[in-house]
Amino acid sequence: MASRSFNRAPDGFEGCFGHRGAAGIFPENTLQGFLLAARFGVDVVETDAHVTRDGRVVLCHDPTVDRTTDGQGAIAQMTLAELQSLDAGARWTDRDGSAPFRGSGLCVPTLEEALEALPSQRFNIELKSDEPDAARVFASALDRCGARGRVVLAAEDGAVMAALRREAAWAPTSFSSAEVFGFISGLHEDNYEPPPACALQVPDVFNDFEVVTEAFVARAKSLEIAVHVWTVNDPAVARRLVAMGCEAIITDHPERWSVMASPALRAR
Repeated sequence: MASRSFNRAPDGFEGCFGHRGAAGIFPENTLQGFLLAARFGVDVVETDAHVTRDGRVVLCHDPTVDRTTDGQGAIAQMTLAELQSLDAGARWTDRDGSAPFRGSGLCVPTLEEALEALPSQRFNIELKSDEPDAARVFASALDRCGARGRVVLAAEDGAVMAALRREAAWAPTSFSSAEVFGFISGLHEDNYEPPPACALQVPDVFNDFEVVTEAFVARAKSLEIAVHVWTVNDPAVARRLVAMGCEAIITDHPERWSVMASPALRAR
């Protein structure tokens, strides 16, 4: 354990994480969606980062804008001005098929805009971009925003995670996908050595494989690693996971949090 660093997240990284803001009821990864999640009282806003052609960090899940805006193309090939001219509410539809946010002025926000608009909010940010310079640009932007102490960083890809830990050495991170697999593989091995990470951010079930089990949570707790489960929208599932000892639920529906978690966890 002595070789690990940042094996604890900053205070407050537990409870309810608003997935891409409040993606179940509002266009995802928009500034207004983050503000809505904050009004619902989320402990942490979960979001995703890419880098534009002109070196700006923007918050969007996909590498392209096709699914979430009225535009098309790769974020890495667009300037910030081109990106922010697109309508980030155009493709969001309600259950009745209507598009209530089309033309309402929503756009893809920058990292700076989100952190400045919510100066006391904690963020969990996954760097999605695998562009060679992305981790350095991302780390520099975080520093300029004064993000230290209120972010946990994530990356699914091992190479991106390694670059992130190198460029933002001050920041606590979650496990990469390969590191999660290593944790599961070493679940009952005495000589398992965890990576320098503070949290396992995992689905409850993946391809019919039950990831979050009693043994999984117990082993994480023995190593002082938090378990954050995504993306949980069923209150019954959330309550089961909380009762099992998971520290955080990542949900599209933070407005349901009052019926999702135990009173003790909601009070944190």
